[in-house]
Amino acid sequence: MELRIQCLCIDATDPARIASFWEAALGWRRTWEEEDQVCLEPPEGSPEDGIAPDLIFLKVPEGTAPGRSASARAT
Repeated sequence: MELRIQCLCIDATDPARIASFWEAALGWRRTWEEEDQVCLEPPEGSPEDGIAPDLIFLKVPEGTAPGRSASARAT
């Protein structure tokens, strides 16, 4: 059985801005965007396409402290 990570979710106060940085840095493509989330995928036909996990930038109301989990924020 093969295990594959589908996507990596990244908290951000400004998903579009941080996604733009990684889009340029990695040369990836923006495959969809909504007000509170942006998805980047490797270039179509590249060796990473279908292998590397997609990056999904999700809007959160405030920044997160290192080591602070989502469950800790919810309480």
